[in-house]
Amino acid sequence: MNSSEQPPLDISVVAGGTIGTRAWMESIRAIVRRLVSIRSEYSTPLSLQVVFQIPGAVLRPDFSGVRTGTFSRRERRLVVQVAVPEQLQGDRQAWVIGMLKEAVSQAEEFAVMEALADTELSNLRKLIDALSVAPP
Repeated sequence: MNSSEQPPLDISVVAGGTIGTRAWMESIRAIVRRLVSIRSEYSTPLSLQVVFQIPGAVLRPDFSGVRTGTFSRRERRLVVQVAVPEQLQGDRQAWVIGMLKEAVSQAEEFAVMEALADTELSNLRKLIDALSVAPP
């Protein structure tokens, strides 16, 4: 864990309704289960909270792709938001892993823009790589 005892990576979901979100929820939950079982082996000076926003009948993301959200200097924790597409051809878990990698890239850019000290995020990339090779 990092110095503030935050996990290096945490994933949460905002679902815009119940209809049509089940497949996404199941895919993300599977990755979260793997993440929780291995993340204590990795430390990082900047932790990430990645929030997947799944469109539904009630709420829809007002952006596409990945964007940075709030940052806590005290906790050294950055929120990165990911807009989930309504339709996806291909493997949802592979897409989620790809977006986690993009979230790390966004965090690196943020760290440079904010001139944060000690923001080596290679362990976050290793953690995500470990999620990629874990059995489903």
